[in-house]
Amino acid sequence: MYIIALFIIPTSMILGLLLLLLLQKLPRSTHYKKTLPLVGMSLVFDFMMLDVLTLTETMQLSARIFIVVGIVLTFLAYFPPDSYQKKIRVNDYS
Repeated sequence: MYIIALFIIPTSMILGLLLLLLLQKLPRSTHYKKTLPLVGMSLVFDFMMLDVLTLTETMQLSARIFIVVGIVLTFLAYFPPDSYQKKIRVNDYS
């Protein structure tokens, strides 16, 4: 019950929101700013639970690497590189 409440329900909610966002006709910048944090949070939630449940050091290390990848994805959603900002026009509000 503990695993279901802390792992499956939030992950399914994140993936449901991600699906709803991808089905809408929105500008690329909006898709970028809203979907990348959801993907990052999903990675962090999934691999945090995997890190807690595994006993071997190699699995824990790989889970922690994926946690860092999720954190970097979320960081890049809020602070994209300059070349990518020009490509998707993140700062265009017109």
